[in-house]
Amino acid sequence: MPISDILSKAAKLTVVATLRDPMVAKIDFLLGPWAVAPRLFNDVAAAVAAGNVEVVYNSAVAGKAYYYHETDQIELGFMTTSEATKRALIIHECVHAGFDLKWHSAMDIATSEAAGYLAQCIFARAYSTAPDDPDYRLYNDDPDKDAVFIVGWRLAGKVLASEKLTNDDHRALSEAVLKHPDYEHGRDIAAWDGVKGYWYRTRR
Repeated sequence: MPISDILSKAAKLTVVATLRDPMVAKIDFLLGPWAVAPRLFNDVAAAVAAGNVEVVYNSAVAGKAYYYHETDQIELGFMTTSEATKRALIIHECVHAGFDLKWHSAMDIATSEAAGYLAQCIFARAYSTAPDDPDYRLYNDDPDKDAVFIVGWRLAGKVLASEKLTNDDHRALSEAVLKHPDYEHGRDIAAWDGVKGYWYRTRR
């Protein structure tokens, strides 16, 4: 077996283990009409295990993670990790994979990213030793990027306290995403196009 396949297999096991983490049960919210709940992650885990969503390791993106809807592929810049922050990054990308599984063709990029960041923050906050201390939240050195984590971390606290998110919460997080330098195209449609073998079975 080529070394690249061995490394990608390790990355795949990391993704599946993360999706089976008990803290995933705490990720349950509505952002506008869009639901992110444990069932979404169960579906992604099944798709990954079956090979319909491929996981590959790529050293060129060290420490990062991406989901590509064109190829139904999760790309990790690490093979294994015990860090909650990195596993939270996997959760973020698996939200996108889940939306692709559901074929949410009308979703815009800002909403998709807002949901991904919120799920990421919920997972990380659930593991935080001091969730209410701003020094212990997810952050980015770029203030325009960090603004998303500021809002996401606050809303994660609401979700973990079993509080419903409001339209204002959705708007605040989406607006923060739109100011993020990577998402200037955030009003474009996310272009989720389904995952082969799962298009109709999980479209609900």
